[in-house]
Amino acid sequence: MSRNNKVAECSLVWSNRKRTGQSITSPEAASKYLRGHWHKDITTRERFYLMCLSRTNELIGVSEMSVGGVHSCVVDLKLIFGTALKCLASGIIVAHNHPSGSVKPSNHDIDLTKKIDAACGLLDICFVDHIILSPDTYLSMREDNPSTFKS
Repeated sequence: MSRNNKVAECSLVWSNRKRTGQSITSPEAASKYLRGHWHKDITTRERFYLMCLSRTNELIGVSEMSVGGVHSCVVDLKLIFGTALKCLASGIIVAHNHPSGSVKPSNHDIDLTKKIDAACGLLDICFVDHIILSPDTYLSMREDNPSTFKS
């Protein structure tokens, strides 16, 4: 391999590594926090967010992973876990919105949750929840469909 062949790598810069003091102890708390940071187009475009947590469920940070159209968005597991690993997250919560107002998980939502759960198991990251938001309510997939989660 020549010296000119370098591996492409993303970088993460810690701009504020201080403790946030914000603990996420329930789906309701996660939903409330996310609503305060969600983009204003919750009723028109689907977005997917990642919340990274410490071992004690203290919020490390929130990152928008994907922006889609009116009924879907592409979610790349490599980006989710690249971010979680760079943040040294011990736990994660993922969330997306349904602009239609329904919080019923689609088959794609269930399949994606299973994939994230399997990857978390391999990486020793606690998959806390997958939350679906609508303009007026939310659904915790862990509470609503616990069989989707192996851990």
